[in-house]
Amino acid sequence: MRLLRREATPPRAHVRCLLPWNFALIRNGGDVAPCHALFSSDKAPIMGNVFQGDFRDIWHSPRFREYRRTSAAGTNPHCRVCPYY
Repeated sequence: MRLLRREATPPRAHVRCLLPWNFALIRNGGDVAPCHALFSSDKAPIMGNVFQGDFRDIWHSPRFREYRRTSAAGTNPHCRVCPYY
């Protein structure tokens, strides 16, 4: 069996995953993660906490925007190891 390797970066016109634009996971403690694929990971980036701030502010935060930008560019380290990406 031959394993296929991913390109170093995706083509510019191709966004591989739309989850960071359409989805957020809110854990029991209020932490907001950008993707359900990271649910069980202790390395999931936390974008904010809904008990400490407004969800709308978290969704539009610079940190979440940067996560989306790197996901689209193919440089996000969390996305690069995701089996759904």
